[in-house]
Amino acid sequence: MAAELEKSNKAATKKLQKSYFDVLGLCCSSEVPLIENILKSLDGVKDFSVIVPTRTVIVFHDDLLISQLQIGNHF
Repeated sequence: MAAELEKSNKAATKKLQKSYFDVLGLCCSSEVPLIENILKSLDGVKDFSVIVPTRTVIVFHDDLLISQLQIGNHF
């Protein structure tokens, strides 16, 4: 049973795409909640990371539900 669950989790992870976005307007950590609210409202976004010093947002998303272009249009 545990092996089946692990195999299922790996299959789900393989479907996720990792996309990088340069958010040039991001200047400080107080803006991270704004990005969080945007990304949490999007179907298909599973996880994300905001790197303030480099103004980069990394998004893990289901490409079948939302594309990189669709996510980028929200920034």
